[in-house]
Amino acid sequence: MADYKIVYLVKDVTGNTTTVRLGYHLVASHVPGVIVTPDPGTDPNPQPGDDPLNPKPRPIDPAYPPEIAPNGTQHATIEDEMRVPVEAGKSLSMADVRSLVQRRYDFTPEGGGAVTEVSLSVADASGALVNSIDKSRPGSWLVTYKVADQNGNTVTIHLRYLVVAEPPSVIPTDPSEIDPSLPTIIPDPGRPAPGKPLEPVSQTVDPETGLVHAVVEDSIIIPTAKEPVTPNQMAALIQSYYKALTNWGDGKITAGVVHLFDAAGNPVDAINRMLPGVWTAEQLFTDGAGNTTLMRLHVKVVSGNADGSMEAGDNGSNAGGDGDSGASASSSKGTRFGTAITQLPRTGGPLGPCPLHVLFALMALVVSSYSLMRLRSGKDRAEERRAQAGASAGVDATVAVSAFRDESSAPSRYTVLDGIVHGTILCCTIALGLLRFCPYDLLFALVVAAIEVFWVWLMLRRSRRELQSAETTR
Repeated sequence: MADYKIVYLVKDVTGNTTTVRLGYHLVASHVPGVIVTPDPGTDPNPQPGDDPLNPKPRPIDPAYPPEIAPNGTQHATIEDEMRVPVEAGKSLSMADVRSLVQRRYDFTPEGGGAVTEVSLSVADASGALVNSIDKSRPGSWLVTYKVADQNGNTVTIHLRYLVVAEPPSVIPTDPSEIDPSLPTIIPDPGRPAPGKPLEPVSQTVDPETGLVHAVVEDSIIIPTAKEPVTPNQMAALIQSYYKALTNWGDGKITAGVVHLFDAAGNPVDAINRMLPGVWTAEQLFTDGAGNTTLMRLHVKVVSGNADGSMEAGDNGSNAGGDGDSGASASSSKGTRFGTAITQLPRTGGPLGPCPLHVLFALMALVVSSYSLMRLRSGKDRAEERRAQAGASAGVDATVAVSAFRDESSAPSRYTVLDGIVHGTILCCTIALGLLRFCPYDLLFALVVAAIEVFWVWLMLRRSRRELQSAETTR
């Protein structure tokens, strides 16, 4: 036992101060010590070196310092948890619960002696007191066991008793058995043989319900192709390639909707198979009790057959592709730029969110603005020349200009700069159209090219008319 005084002084900007004096009194613990010996397979947090089938006794400490009553007795609370599997038709009576806690816990009162049971109760997940624990279904129960030593010091144990069932298991099948109308899965030598359930990468138990929520992961390789993979197609592919099984109830499993994500983890509407890339598909399987398994499938799109296991960040393979992927594979070499393009939002139609549509519209606006500006500047210069010619001939300049405005406007000559501007925009239009990022890109490219051809034709036509007019004037 010891006493300490802690002094804490604070001061504001004007010099006012506040002093806190804290008396810190250390007392020796007099509550009974608790030794726990978990039943085999029930300990959710085994200690390093423990054998799950033969756990060793170990002390368990209170979560918080004991409370000291006015009469000097001390009272502590301990939190504990155990997990047991579902057993059809089985339950624990209050006598069974008492036998459980007496087998699980040993007490070491100060100075020796024995402890006396003060109370024992069981509550369900809603907090209502019950007289038994149902082990035939997943659930959560709270067992409260309180004992006291001969001096009146007490320790209360809150044992969270979780009855759990295995979550749905996901088992890969033979890729050759997949529906041929679905995307072809390229065999990956690095994957385990089919027929073995996927091991969970994480598994949690809800302490309020006893339900188990697991996450499994797998990876597949598919070739590039023109058509994207929609969530419905991915759901059909998962259903064809994987079997979801459960031992609970009637064995029925509910499969949730498939969600797709790009390499950066952003949600997408479909997997673009035009270029190599890595995507993720997630689907949740739920059994009749509410246990869930989240299937996280990493989908690698390559430009042909793979000769090795999937590796994150790998953008393709040098092997030959299948029939529907040859065109796109030959036009794209799996570059980082191409892979980045595939991660952009896909279009939902001609007015969808495809980013290339905006670029096409900007190019049409640029070529139109430039051509109109050149036509306008040519018209102004032609008016000036006509006015000067009319004045030198003794004709009123205003009349000459008015007469000229009734004629078709004539631009200046088509220059090398005009050709560079139009040629650059045309090349960019063709390049973006050949990407075929979405089904409407080629149509947009043709429209922009047609607009540009029109302006070139108009500028050349009026340039010829200007030359003819100049020769006639001379």
